Amino acid sequence: MQTARRAGRPVAVVDTHLDGDIAGRAALARVAATLGRVCVGAVAAGFMTRERALLLGPDPGWMTARQFLDTLDAGLQAAMG
Repeated sequence: MQTARRAGRPVAVVDTHLDGDIAGRAALARVAATLGRVCVGAVAAGFMTRERALLLGPDPGWMTARQFLDTLDAGLQAAMG
């Protein structure tokens, strides 16, 4: 029952696991900010899934969700060093 109640609140779940660890929260904030920059950069560079690409026009280039996630993973790994 407890898990079901928390399932819709991922931030609360992460916070529970950090258990008040300020350093953990700061690290999580850095990863979140970096991931945000990587996502925006990937889309700005033209990497996007079909659903988003179709908003741009009738015949845009696009990638599968798995390919997009792989692109984000590579960008995040590079950004995190």
